[in-house]
Amino acid sequence: QFAQRFGINYRIVMGTNEAVEAFGGLEGYPTTFIFDRTGKLAQRHVGYRPREVFEQEIETLLRH
Repeated sequence: QFAQRFGINYRIVMGTNEAVEAFGGLEGYPTTFIFDRTGKLAQRHVGYRPREVFEQEIETLLRH
C-alpha cells in the first residue's frame, strides 16, 4: 500500500536480521543496499543520500 500510495515503481523488500548481517549489518538508518542484475551487492549507503546518487548508480548498473 505504501509503494502504491507514493508511486514507487521499483522493488522494495524487508530483510531479515540474517540478510542484513550478510551484507555488512546496519550502522544507521536508513541503510540502502543496491544490487546488480546478478544479485551481487553493488553499493551500500548509510544515511540519507539525494535521489540523484541512486539514479546515477542504478543507471550505471543498467548500462552494464
